[in-house]
Amino acid sequence: MPKCLLINICGLNKTKNRVRAPVALAANMIATDVDICIVSETHLKPDTPDSVVAISNYVLHRRDRNCFGNDKRKGGGVAVYVRSNIHIESVDRSDKYESISVIVKLPGDHNMLICGVYNPPKTKYQEMDLLNFLTEKMDDFLDTNPDGVVLCRGDFNNLKIENLVTNVGLDVMVDFPTRNNAILDNCLTNRADLFTKPYSLQMQIKTDHLGIIVPPGTKLKPIRVKCTIRDRRTHRMLALKNALQQQNWSKVLDSDDVNEAANILHTTIISLLDSCLPTRTVKKSTRDPIWLTPLVKSLLQRKYKLVARGKNDQAEEVSKRIAEIIAQNRRNMDTGTFGSGSWWNKIDKLSLRKDTPRVLLERNFVEDLNDYFADVCHDPEYEEPLKMDISTAFETPQLDYDQVYNALGSIKRTATGSDKIPYWIWKDFANILSPVVMKVWNMSLATSMWPRLWKIANINPIPKVDIPKIKKDFRGINITPVIARAFERIVYEHFSHFEDQWHVFSCKPVALTTLVQILSEVVVWEKL
Repeated sequence: MPKCLLINICGLNKTKNRVRAPVALAANMIATDVDICIVSETHLKPDTPDSVVAISNYVLHRRDRNCFGNDKRKGGGVAVYVRSNIHIESVDRSDKYESISVIVKLPGDHNMLICGVYNPPKTKYQEMDLLNFLTEKMDDFLDTNPDGVVLCRGDFNNLKIENLVTNVGLDVMVDFPTRNNAILDNCLTNRADLFTKPYSLQMQIKTDHLGIIVPPGTKLKPIRVKCTIRDRRTHRMLALKNALQQQNWSKVLDSDDVNEAANILHTTIISLLDSCLPTRTVKKSTRDPIWLTPLVKSLLQRKYKLVARGKNDQAEEVSKRIAEIIAQNRRNMDTGTFGSGSWWNKIDKLSLRKDTPRVLLERNFVEDLNDYFADVCHDPEYEEPLKMDISTAFETPQLDYDQVYNALGSIKRTATGSDKIPYWIWKDFANILSPVVMKVWNMSLATSMWPRLWKIANINPIPKVDIPKIKKDFRGINITPVIARAFERIVYEHFSHFEDQWHVFSCKPVALTTLVQILSEVVVWEKL
């Protein structure tokens, strides 16, 4: 059975103490491992996109107060979050009442009817009409599914649910106050034997209602997703270091084409990464504790294979290593929290107080957004200029080994670009890669050409407004390869004296425009 949460949130799109309601709700749902959450008084308008209040790994279904255009009053509304691994058979929204009905399929091919209801204090209908509507909805479901499970939840306020309980044969599960001393939120079911006693939950977001958790007798299986990691243990990193030292870089060093050199450098590093730091695929579960990292899971898989082959001695060594990693992970959870700043950082991670909410978009919109940013970054009328011959008599600016080494060694932790080479490759092995990188960088300076491989970027769309509705509401953040960003930085730091004015679109000249400026200066000097 699914574990369920019921809450009157008094506004799903509000923000309190710099925390948006969906972020706070997600923190409660993840902490309590909830499968289904029924939210009343969402206060959402029909033009508010689902992406604003979406929660990762959950499917959202809404019934806003004015979704049918027949109720202009503010407030109200109900919504249901269903974990993405639960199959949804059907969704029905009432056009007269603030009610949404979702039928989900349970293990064993049994169906479950979930009714989310909000009965406002002042209604335009007779209470008996709502009771008759709910009774008919449940009777129709049970006629079709005699062994089905009914779960009716919501903020009933002053609705007399005794008639509903008697007519359908339901049990009232909540026997404690949910708002002050009154029981306004309740849960009704025809199979109370499948659930354990509900309990209250103090929500992260500010609301005058308590949350209601209804635990199941038997919990549903958690979500498991596959993730790919690289084995970065010490002996693997030493193997990569040796491979980089023994690698013959003559194809890069002897090349006279900057694009060819950059491509060979990229291909070689990726090949060595795959051979020395092989990828491992493990499954992550929503119930995994923090210390159960992907590396621990990968080692557990290896241990099980060794035991199956009868190699118990090797399995024992792996077990010791697993125990050491787990112990270290648990120690890391408790150390490093000295001082108020560190304490607040840890609180922020646990409570998601400063977590940037993710905007979940539909697949079609994502594809349109990708085409939109592709059009923005591409000029169909652009014609590549002809290469200009630079006299060998003029000495173009060059970088030395120390400058390149310092640039690579000072790279900070940053996002991986489209080349899929992480920052630590350049940082940790700067002494090995500096001569090769120096060749590519100096070739780029000498020819005033930027490698094509470094022009490819991953674009991360960031909302510019609280409620993004159209493509122009997103700002594209270009994530170029790490080595390209390091080159931009060193070009600006060491050759900015060629620049006597700022570029109009940036407070600091970026590498591409600086290279163009250098080329212009060279041409002018050559003519003198």
